[in-house]
Amino acid sequence: MKILHRIMAASPREQIIFVGLFLGVIISALSAEFAGQTTSDGIIAACALTAGGTWAWRVRNTAAATRRPWVLFGAGYVCWGIAEMIWFGYDVFAGGSPPQPSVADPVYVLGYVLITTGVIRLVLSRGTSGARTSALDALALTIAMGTILVQLELVAPGTLSGGWSAANALAVIYAVLDVPLLGGIAWLLISPGRRGTPLVLIVGAFGAMYAADVAYALGVGYYAADVAMSNFAYPMAYLLAAAAALHPATTRLDEPTPGELNEDHATRLVFLALALALPAFLDLFAPVLGLPPLGSVAAIVTILVSVVIVMRMARLLRENNRAQSRARAARQSLQQQATRDHLTGLYNRGWATEHLQSLLDGKAGEGQFAVLYIDLDGFKLVNDDLGHDAGDDLLRLVADRLGRSVRSGDRVVRLGGDEFVIVCPPQISSSDAERLAARVVTLLSERFQLGGYEVNVTASVGVLTASAHTEVGPADLLRDADVALYRAKEVRSTWRVFNAGMRAKSENRLEILGHLRSVIRSGRLRVVYQPIVNLTTGRVEGLEALARLTMPDGREIPPPVFVGIAESTGAALTLDAAVLTRALADLRWLDERCPAPLCIAVNLSASEVTHPGLVRIIRRLLDEAGIDPARLTLEVTETAVVKDLEAARAQLQELRELGVRIDIDDFGTGYSSMAYLHSLPISGIKIDRSFVQGVFMDANQALITEGMIRMGNALGLRVIGEGIEEAAQWERMRELGCDAAQGYFFGRPMARESVVASLTPEGGLASAKRSGFASVEAPDDPIDAVMPSVDIPLVVAQITERGDHASRLDHELEEMPLDRLIGPPAVLHDPLVTDVDNPATPPHDLDGMG
Repeated sequence: MKILHRIMAASPREQIIFVGLFLGVIISALSAEFAGQTTSDGIIAACALTAGGTWAWRVRNTAAATRRPWVLFGAGYVCWGIAEMIWFGYDVFAGGSPPQPSVADPVYVLGYVLITTGVIRLVLSRGTSGARTSALDALALTIAMGTILVQLELVAPGTLSGGWSAANALAVIYAVLDVPLLGGIAWLLISPGRRGTPLVLIVGAFGAMYAADVAYALGVGYYAADVAMSNFAYPMAYLLAAAAALHPATTRLDEPTPGELNEDHATRLVFLALALALPAFLDLFAPVLGLPPLGSVAAIVTILVSVVIVMRMARLLRENNRAQSRARAARQSLQQQATRDHLTGLYNRGWATEHLQSLLDGKAGEGQFAVLYIDLDGFKLVNDDLGHDAGDDLLRLVADRLGRSVRSGDRVVRLGGDEFVIVCPPQISSSDAERLAARVVTLLSERFQLGGYEVNVTASVGVLTASAHTEVGPADLLRDADVALYRAKEVRSTWRVFNAGMRAKSENRLEILGHLRSVIRSGRLRVVYQPIVNLTTGRVEGLEALARLTMPDGREIPPPVFVGIAESTGAALTLDAAVLTRALADLRWLDERCPAPLCIAVNLSASEVTHPGLVRIIRRLLDEAGIDPARLTLEVTETAVVKDLEAARAQLQELRELGVRIDIDDFGTGYSSMAYLHSLPISGIKIDRSFVQGVFMDANQALITEGMIRMGNALGLRVIGEGIEEAAQWERMRELGCDAAQGYFFGRPMARESVVASLTPEGGLASAKRSGFASVEAPDDPIDAVMPSVDIPLVVAQITERGDHASRLDHELEEMPLDRLIGPPAVLHDPLVTDVDNPATPPHDLDGMG
């Protein structure tokens, strides 16, 4: 039933093969039993020609690169078909069997050679892994059965007792040819590779051919066996071969396969046990089976098989040793990969963590040890200018120099990027650690040769000393060393030693970061607005949106501080989006309460001018707010634009096409070049407060200010003056042709309610300077109370393709390692900025900082 179900589930082609094979077997059986020898020989010849034709068809329909075994099979079966036709011709035309030997015999012999070679080729093409071991297994069985069958076919019947006649020699040849055919069958059965119906058909064909040869030999010898058995077995062998040739899966039998996955060890053990037991079994039960006793042949065969089995065991032992060697090498390689940096060959972060922990536990010795945290200054320029391959080469050179600069017990680690660490073992003094840091700085300041270029980079080093059994972890050590490193990077090409005060400042910045993250996530970022006044009409034409951050304890954090943290962590785009979202929401709120529509100006962080997701974020937020893009002005600094002029030009052009206005902020403090102003798609310039406040203090500065205003007017740009604090400054800037201005004279940054209160029905200011319109607190309503569909961190994450639907956190803030947040931004040393660590420092006019 199982076979019937398999036939019913087969493809139409397979069903035809099965039916044809079944009919051929029935016809062969009937002819062998009831027909004469001539008819049986004719059927055998027809079946042989069928096998030869089907294999010729198989060769023709197989790719040339993979058909070598099938060519040998086809040629062999064609030879057998020709030989069978010759034999049948003797029956028809000569009235009997051909003489011994005959013309058919060389063709038969050639067929045996070709097909046996084809079997060997098929086994080898299925994959060499395991093929040699399986060959030994097959050899053991072949020796056992082959020797016994030669004994039965030749020795026992006395075939050779009459001398070496041509007929006897031919009998020996056929007996000898049967042995490798038997070995090929055994090898094909136990060799690793694909299994399936085609393999069964091929093995069955060879087995039937061997059985037919044995039956024929026994029939013409002294056993008087029934010749009808061979008349049935020969057609069966040819029909099975034809079925194998026609089967669609046959061509996949020679596909290489991993031997380790396909070796059938149980089958091999059965073959070996059979090879050992068969000689003794046949010798013991020969009288019962009616066979001649084997005598000494059984002992000889057993010895030969045992030798082969010993060879097989020796080979398996060697293979096992090799496998163990490969496993050890693989473990060593994995261990090296786990502890070594793939680029430089230095130790990696994982190894450093374990080693630092052993130092803290005292396992590597007692006493003080040191950690030197190294960062390259200017590495990014090498990557940008010469490419990442050159950057990799530079890192290898740096690793080599560091390896030559340390002591014998020191260990150099690459943490990642251009960051390295040197771990010095216990018993190092603080002065020795500083001397090593100085040597590193000096050594890395020497020029590097990269592909014909001389490259100059420097290094900053943070030095940390610690002792065993200190209640900290490896991450704490690296963090503190990194804090010292960032103090060194303020100056560059130097080193700094960590102290507890540095950690306090770092913790303060982490506190600021956490609160900034919280207000952005909750939509409660506070934004105030400073009026921008038209100097000709006196009307308020716009507002500049400025972010403010107040800590829970009441401390006001200056914009340069929290903006610097956002930029240093890569979170500036999210902060900008939060400010813009609040500003657009408040602008819509003001539209319902102000006498005339106002425009809004928002500062764009320098690090985000060329961000690929910027335009999409701004478009999305404008659509959500329902604000005309022409009412939005984005302010960018000269430095941010010139840093990557081509990329900035393309980005700003997209924004202008969207309808957004672009102003150059703090104009005059950067390049102030008419060439790039003319080429950029900008709509205005904002002259920095230092020039505005100097129009009455310095004649040269007044001339420069006048020149910038005239240059802007000549280019058709709207000119805005920042930092107007006195009426005289207002009058002078208006006389010089300035279009608009902002500053404390018109009003300090104020909440949206104060903006409404400060405006007259005509759109002017109710009382400039005299009242000051002190800023009131922004309302405590989250942004979703005004724009409920906006989730700022999620919008940024989706548009920049770095987030998923499950994350509503600020990805840029969340994903940044904390040890990168503790370094102070350089802007903290600006004398105009309130020191976050010293709130008593008097505040200054910070309008324009957001």
